[in-house]
Amino acid sequence: MFINVNKKYDWDNLSSEDIETLIKDKIQKEIDKIVHDWEDEGIRVEKARWGRHNIIKGKIKIELPKSVDAAKLTLDDVKAILEKRRQKKSVKIRKKRNNKWTLIRFLQFQIVWLSLLNCLISSLWGEK
Repeated sequence: MFINVNKKYDWDNLSSEDIETLIKDKIQKEIDKIVHDWEDEGIRVEKARWGRHNIIKGKIKIELPKSVDAAKLTLDDVKAILEKRRQKKSVKIRKKRNNKWTLIRFLQFQIVWLSLLNCLISSLWGEK
């Protein structure tokens, strides 16, 4: 757990009471961060920055807009949002590159590079 020591405390002269209050404040902040926690489903709704909320399931993190009231969300609502996200992701199909055009661009680059190299060598050797 990372605890940020703000400017009202002197970092070099922290007393044990200051350390205890910092730890208690951090633990309380972590508790207040969680709005809903469905452990059996592995789904959490947490407070995010700037008044937003996040739905977290494993590695999936969905940011909710400010207009959504996170305190009123039910498990079924959250599952529906997660399902919409899954459907959107599965629709995307990556377009394959056309290897012929990639090869042509590479050859054009090589030609330009060789002509620049030829000009440089001729200017260094004094040939015209």
